[in-house]
Amino acid sequence: YIIKIKNNGMIKNDNKNLKANNIIINFNKKSLSIDTIIAKDNVRFNKDDLSGSSEIINWLFSKELVVFKGKPEITNENKSKTKGDVLRLDLKTDKIEILSKSIKKTETTID
Repeated sequence: YIIKIKNNGMIKNDNKNLKANNIIINFNKKSLSIDTIIAKDNVRFNKDDLSGSSEIINWLFSKELVVFKGKPEITNENKSKTKGDVLRLDLKTDKIEILSKSIKKTETTID
């Protein structure tokens, strides 16, 4: 099952917020629970002291992972920034993993 949200959609789950122009929610057919959420265009994601943005986000809901693609950037409350081709945020640990193809396109700034 699929739900599509267009024109400034927003999803809230506990301490997590997702905003984007287009959101697609995919459900597991057997359990009817959320499987994945795909957000495109002007995407913003927040969790506690972390905020991120990118062109596309793939929220692997059951695995508690968020994958940022297309000019991704994640900032924490200390204003530390992580950038790369692809970033993966583990929602259980708040660990950010850089999955970039090239080292030249990664950046971490700590103020």
